[in-house]
Amino acid sequence: LKYNQFNSSATTTVTLPDGKGGLATGTLNSKDQIYFIGPSILVQDFDNQSPHRFFYDMAIGYMGYKDVSNNVEIKGGNLGLVADVAYHYAFNQHFSVGPQLGFSIATLKKLKIDGQELTLEEGSYEGLGKVILSLGAAYRF
Repeated sequence: LKYNQFNSSATTTVTLPDGKGGLATGTLNSKDQIYFIGPSILVQDFDNQSPHRFFYDMAIGYMGYKDVSNNVEIKGGNLGLVADVAYHYAFNQHFSVGPQLGFSIATLKKLKIDGQELTLEEGSYEGLGKVILSLGAAYRF
């Protein structure tokens, strides 16, 4: 089972026309959360004679989205895919480290804005994709 969560927040000042010929300025706050949960399969190229190890991981499951901006809540979710490829160098029989490259992808076709459902038109779908580069370590018992 694989679970992955990404959080971000931002605050910005926006200036817009007020409809009376002037400008209105305000603060926009946003707190985003993208999460994934689903069954995963891990394949490992493991040879005790070689210090080079490769890992392949893939999961298909539910990817959800939640955004709270100035007390407006936006939610959505759909089928998502998460995959990772990693290379580790084994320093000894138990400990290895190395880089990992992964991605996740899903497309939102429907959203709920403060509980009211909105179906997005084709061409306006919201993508939840990301690419992740990381460094991992493994300890084998």
